[in-house]
Amino acid sequence: MHIEYSKGLNMLTIAVVLLSLAAGLYEVVLGHGGIGSSAAFFLIASLAVSIASAALLISREFRTGFLLSLLAMLIGWRVAGLNDLQIVVVPLVCAYILYLAQFANVARNDLRSARQSAPGTAHHLTVFEWQLTLVRLLVGLGFAIHCAEKLFAGSETHMAAATDFAGLGVPYPGVFVWLAGACELAAAIGVGLGVLTRLAALLTAVYLVTATALGGHFANGYIWANDGGGWEYPFIWVALVLGFVVTGAGRFSIDGVLRESNRLPRFLRVFWKGSSRPARP
Repeated sequence: MHIEYSKGLNMLTIAVVLLSLAAGLYEVVLGHGGIGSSAAFFLIASLAVSIASAALLISREFRTGFLLSLLAMLIGWRVAGLNDLQIVVVPLVCAYILYLAQFANVARNDLRSARQSAPGTAHHLTVFEWQLTLVRLLVGLGFAIHCAEKLFAGSETHMAAATDFAGLGVPYPGVFVWLAGACELAAAIGVGLGVLTRLAALLTAVYLVTATALGGHFANGYIWANDGGGWEYPFIWVALVLGFVVTGAGRFSIDGVLRESNRLPRFLRVFWKGSSRPARP
């Protein structure tokens, strides 16, 4: 799949994330933010990975570089926010807007190119596929925000989550926080980046139902606004995730890159077979 992207937008995004990285280093080195060592490490590492992915990978394979860069930026953004580093958060808000602009730009370019090509041209996505991809990114990468607070934001945030788990009667709450964070990171990679998406989506749905039960949301009724939160919101998430068990991730994904390059192992290709692709009118 050929992606026509704006080098100017990509360079601007890199510059803004680099600004946030410099601000993070300033806070860490001078100790102004009071951020713990583990949170500082993950903040700097995630933003560095985001910059490296955008700078080195996007020009070679846009999908891989864009998706990895966005995931890493979101983790850094959440870590900075939880540690009240507004000097880091503000440029990352701008960076997020630029990522959305990049996505909109490549989708527009692809759809415009498709109109100029013969009907049914295989290397273009339909409007439906671009819409489905956007939904997948918003749903899947949302897990990055949740896993960051459990795994990467420091001991204070981790212990706060463990206290919440203990209040729900969850045994070994500290262990379950790590386990929940690992599941959410796997969901961000599997669904958000599109890696073995059908399997990842199925396991993510199981995780969400389990978390809803352990959180006592079934006993709180349906409406999410009920005291303690009902099961309305998590099951909307479950329904959205389960949709990707049927459709797969589509071609704007790591699965798509591997499939097109014939690097997807044969025993894993079952997770690609039967992906729906609407015909062009």
